Parts: sequence; structure tokens; C-alpha cells
Amino acid sequence: MVTLGMLTALGGCEPQLDVHVNAALNVGLKPEPAC
Repeated sequence: MVTLGMLTALGGCEPQLDVHVNAALNVGLKPEPAC
């Protein structure tokens, strides 16, 4: 989650963000809001 937050905050990192989001989903992170 920290990696996803940092890549989002940096901006201009869309290719890396895409890879990390897909990896997070593959290991069990759910695409639901945390609230």
C-alpha cells in the first residue's frame, strides 16, 4: 500500500503504478474502498 501511495503522489509514474496495482491485486488486495 505504501508503494502504491508513493507512486500516486509522485505523479508521472503510471507504468510503474500499473505494474504495482496488478501485483497487489494478484496477492489478494481487493479493489474496494478501505472505509
